Amino acid sequence: MLKIGLEHIPEPYRSVASTLLNTLQKMLGSNLISLVVYGSVAGGGEERQRPRYTNSSRRAA
Repeated sequence: MLKIGLEHIPEPYRSVASTLLNTLQKMLGSNLISLVVYGSVAGGGEERQRPRYTNSSRRAA
């Protein structure tokens, strides 16, 4: 399901995504097309019991 906006991302990940977005906007300006976040955190279903390093669905490009 496509969700648009940072309000769907739980804290503290929302703050990190917001900082990243603001930095990319300053650096790239109108060349920034989109910032796509996917995985359990993006869907609001963060898995707290699972170690962070095993979740291969979080990548930066």
